[in-house]
Amino acid sequence: MHCLIAVLLLTKPSWHTSDRLILIGYTSRNNYFVYPAPSDQQFPGTAENSGIFMTESKINGAGTYMRYYCSYLTHLGDMVAGIVGEQLPMPYSDITQSKNNPITHERCREYLDSLIQTSQSARMSDIIKNSACKASDIASLAFAGKISIGGVNRGFAPPENTSLFEVIADKQVKLSDLVLADQSVILNGSHRSTALVWYQGYLHKLNKCGLNTWSFETEFNGENGVELFTYLRQLNEKFGEPSKLLMDKELNRSQRPTIPQDNAYQAAEIRYNDVHIHYQKVNVIKGRLPVGPITGFVDGR
Repeated sequence: MHCLIAVLLLTKPSWHTSDRLILIGYTSRNNYFVYPAPSDQQFPGTAENSGIFMTESKINGAGTYMRYYCSYLTHLGDMVAGIVGEQLPMPYSDITQSKNNPITHERCREYLDSLIQTSQSARMSDIIKNSACKASDIASLAFAGKISIGGVNRGFAPPENTSLFEVIADKQVKLSDLVLADQSVILNGSHRSTALVWYQGYLHKLNKCGLNTWSFETEFNGENGVELFTYLRQLNEKFGEPSKLLMDKELNRSQRPTIPQDNAYQAAEIRYNDVHIHYQKVNVIKGRLPVGPITGFVDGR
């Protein structure tokens, strides 16, 4: 049996970001998929005879939610097709978003454009002091390839690009200025605490590396699916409760994706009633994830 984990983010207007559905797989490559959230703000159902089973979920308003989808399908792409059908993934430009007001973000971009005309670099503390820019705006522009972030406190930024205008991160940056507000899951360990956060539209795992500092364990431009899958499973074991793996019709779902008839997952029909997966139980957080604020600074490395 193979499983993937779906994460559904339902937002508030004040978050200035869009609802999204993340599908996270178990394969070593091509394992993190981002789609627009379904219009009914629920996890997707599955096509008839897809051979895909899922855990129960209780969705009630804005927040972060999880669900397992499991099957005997051996190809992750077939499972994804069985869940989202012909829905197109979100484009990168829509995924990576500043968590601030779009008008303020545009003013920040214009301010940095004016600096680029007269200099090659500027200190981040001066930019924030003298403009409408916030830390997440500056980070967003770096991820969009408009600027480069350097300096000893650049641990929240993508790799440097020496051909671009450099913003020098001269002071430590608060995590609360970067990640989606009040949507962090903190797992306190005996030796090290970890956290799940939304940053620039993506899920990331943090490690606490000091009394008041955190570092990003997941990469900004890499494949993080396996690492996130393992961590989400750990969170489900810690905070979740047993849930049966059920067929779509057993969850009273009416919305199902439209699937091309030639997809390979049709071969899974013969296992549709396989008792080894049907009604098997796994631990999952059925409602909102136990989220809250996160304090501290980003480690500079």
